[in-house]
Amino acid sequence: DILVGAVSYSKHHRNGRDLVLSRLAFEPGMQVVGGASKLIRNSIEKLDDKVFTWSDNRFSTGELYRTVGFELVSELKPDYSYYKNGIDHRIPKQQMQKKRIGCPENMTEHEFCNSMKYYRIYDCGKRKWKYNDRTIQA
Repeated sequence: DILVGAVSYSKHHRNGRDLVLSRLAFEPGMQVVGGASKLIRNSIEKLDDKVFTWSDNRFSTGELYRTVGFELVSELKPDYSYYKNGIDHRIPKQQMQKKRIGCPENMTEHEFCNSMKYYRIYDCGKRKWKYNDRTIQA
């Protein structure tokens, strides 16, 4: 009678049509053999939509998604965010666009951010996955 795992979906933030597997989480320290497969498979069976998700190469290869029935659609190149000493999180590049940060016309976003002691940090790329509707072996 205790919730140990959950999966959530949302509409894609850019096109509003595609369904995205947003989060998959388990209780810390809890090991549920086949739990990810069961959560994803059972929830997708109830959805009448294409489902996409992304894996972050900093943390995994995303092979879990292939195991439960997704196919690899594309490999995304490394991307960047910003960091500044004293701030305990990365700042998405979208928040540091020239128009949002008061960047002078004669400077690039990168130059201006460096002058303000914000530094770019690159990730390791991502992988985009699409559920391919094939029968999954449990």
